[in-house]
Amino acid sequence: MKAKPTTKANKRGKAHAGNTDKGNTKRGKFRAKTKQPIAPAHIMEFIERISDGFVAFDAQMNYTYVNQRGGELLGRKPQELIGKNYWEEYPEARGTPFANAYVRALESQMPILTEDYYAPWDRWFENRIYPSSDGISILFTEITERKKAEEDVYKQNRFISVLAETIPGLVYVYDWETDSNVYSNGGIESMLGYTSEEVQAMGTKLFALLFNPDDAAAVVASQQRLASASDQDVFEIDYRLRHSNGEWRWLRSYERPFARSEDGSLKQKIGIAIDITERKWAEEQIQRQIKRLNALRTIDIAINSSFDLNVILNIVLQQILSQLNVDASAVLLIKSPLQTMEYAATRGFQSPAIQRAHLKLGEGYASRVVTERHTSHITDILRTEAGRAQSLHMASEGFVDYYGTPLIAKGEIKGVLEIYHRSPLNLNAEQLEFFEALAGQSAIAIDNAELFNSLRNTHMDLIMAYDATIEGWSRAMDLRDKETEGHTQRVTTMTLNLARAMGIREADIVPIQRGGLLHDIGKLGVPDGILLKPDNLTGAEWEIMRQHPTFAFNMLAPISYLRNAIDIPYCHHEKWDGSGYPRRLRAEQIPIAARIFAIADVWDAITSDRPYRKAWSKEEALEYIKQQSGKHFDPQVVDAFLKLIA
Repeated sequence: MKAKPTTKANKRGKAHAGNTDKGNTKRGKFRAKTKQPIAPAHIMEFIERISDGFVAFDAQMNYTYVNQRGGELLGRKPQELIGKNYWEEYPEARGTPFANAYVRALESQMPILTEDYYAPWDRWFENRIYPSSDGISILFTEITERKKAEEDVYKQNRFISVLAETIPGLVYVYDWETDSNVYSNGGIESMLGYTSEEVQAMGTKLFALLFNPDDAAAVVASQQRLASASDQDVFEIDYRLRHSNGEWRWLRSYERPFARSEDGSLKQKIGIAIDITERKWAEEQIQRQIKRLNALRTIDIAINSSFDLNVILNIVLQQILSQLNVDASAVLLIKSPLQTMEYAATRGFQSPAIQRAHLKLGEGYASRVVTERHTSHITDILRTEAGRAQSLHMASEGFVDYYGTPLIAKGEIKGVLEIYHRSPLNLNAEQLEFFEALAGQSAIAIDNAELFNSLRNTHMDLIMAYDATIEGWSRAMDLRDKETEGHTQRVTTMTLNLARAMGIREADIVPIQRGGLLHDIGKLGVPDGILLKPDNLTGAEWEIMRQHPTFAFNMLAPISYLRNAIDIPYCHHEKWDGSGYPRRLRAEQIPIAARIFAIADVWDAITSDRPYRKAWSKEEALEYIKQQSGKHFDPQVVDAFLKLIA
């Protein structure tokens, strides 16, 4: 129902179009004077109390009644409208939805509901039109606020709809009761490459048809979290859907509760999904790079901490199998003098026969790698001529694909690093780079091992030469000192036996041995006239003789190789009670090697014939050793010696 503010223009009477005679004017005045109640008093009282506006018209649309609320909504006093013609008061109402509804109501004699907008006031009214034989009644309510709210909701829904359709991702609503998607935007078409017809054909089972079964557990867990979540909680889940080209695409969804049943249980969820396939691939690539860097680091540590080539090569092969997911791998080393190649390490082979295989240079696919000096890929290997050369130890393995790369260190080929696979294998550029990096590290390890072995052999040869020289010196000193034949060897052997009996570390045995052989080397500094004098020495001559340990120290100290063998030559004449020479050391100030040697030296001296006396008996010698315990000798060494002699 339209209304209009009260103005002077509105108040003036206007003739209805086609009814401008005076009779109409008189009739209007008459009605105003002879107004009769349109309903019983109690109904009229009810009409005045309702919150809606109410007006009654006769057949010519002249106001016959207006309630108080109706006047308020129309902005006029009810008595100002009684007897007035609606079309004259509001000519702009002609042709509006209200006017059309009025005509339909009169023609059909049926109630009609209409909503009418009054532009001058910017107000909306809801009109319920009730026709009768002698006029029409209208119950109307202002719905401006409701219309504005509906408009806001419409705009909001329109915004959400446009947003959902244009967002670069998938928006969906999933219903648990029907186990289907009740809504999804066009994101599924743009992200997964399906046409709208294909999406429509899949219908509500869209996700079920495209889902990766391996992600079912994660989806179930996400649904369980949502079922117990509040409406404000948002959960993240990653899963895969099949692209139209057959590949799997990773999606990341952010889901939250959307609708609940009457009992409060979750009925629907809403989600927004974005394609994270590229990100997943990048993350996986980073993880692979990290694993391969760790593999290279593991091999570096092995190379730096060990010269055991077998250990290092097995670590390399294990990394190849785990990082490249291949069936088998092996390392072939070139044996230059024989012009052959031998397997130094293998992993993943079913038969141990390959470990005993030998190839001549020029045979097999490894020879091709050596000749061309770069990575070689051979498919269907047993059908190739090179493959037939190795068929004896490869036929039972069932290999199909082969990769080989040379092991080059300092420009020299050391061997070949090989990969075998029982199905077609195509390594990508990243995998090939990793394979060749492992080959480079393997070549370094092989070269280091060869250098170490060469150095070790040289070192052993040098040690043997040193020891042979020391033994030669000891025999020369025995001859010069006119000692009994084999004195130095016997004393040294007894010293070593006693040292081991006392628990001396094996690492300290070698210095003791060398010290024992060189115990009298200081006598080279004693003049022959004193050293070989047949009579007793004078006091002055003894002073010179007692300097031979110091001479030994001065001779051996500059030689780094013999520096740890000085204890015996320098201190074997010291005594437990401090009465020895050259420094009068006492007790544990004397090195343990010298204390052990002192007993062995004295024992051999008194039990051997000399030019100036006969050898003592074993009993006499043992008694003397016991008497010198705590004086000349360390008591603990004496106890160990007696047990050894017994």
